[in-house]
Amino acid sequence: MNLGTIPQVSATANPFWTFSCTVYQQTNIAKTALQFQNQWQLNINILLFCSFCSLHQRRLSKQNSQQLWQQLAQWQREYTLQIRKLRQKLKGYSKGEDKSLYQLMKQVELHFEYQEQQILFGLFDSLDQDDQKNLDDLFITNTSNYLDSINQFPFQELQAALLLWFNEIKQYWQNHRK
Repeated sequence: MNLGTIPQVSATANPFWTFSCTVYQQTNIAKTALQFQNQWQLNINILLFCSFCSLHQRRLSKQNSQQLWQQLAQWQREYTLQIRKLRQKLKGYSKGEDKSLYQLMKQVELHFEYQEQQILFGLFDSLDQDDQKNLDDLFITNTSNYLDSINQFPFQELQAALLLWFNEIKQYWQNHRK
């Protein structure tokens, strides 16, 4: 993500967007997230939201996860994925001056991603506070409920990879917060 091309939002208006832009700029975090998206068809925004919620000790229930997925699925299917497919097609045609069209589509896709994050963050305050679990356990609970809501298996292999990814996010976030 290039901060000059993404929607600028005050950190108080949507701290989740600020968090996502910050951690996603880390190459390993972004690369792994894209692997989850491409290999497992997981929604990166929901994975980032699971991370954000865990770091703020908020628990996503099975009901919350189902609600999030239902709200995002139609938006993502009708808009974000269509824009992404078009951008990916243009990548092969983007030579020289034609790169500007690809870059424009990339910016449009980011605006649609931002809308997805607005939907997610709108539910943040309604989530239960969970001070009892450590952050890793909370992340496992949050992602398990998400994976369960989309019927994604095998759990064990995927959860282990997700937990490694979360630990990288957690370490980066704790070291680079202002």
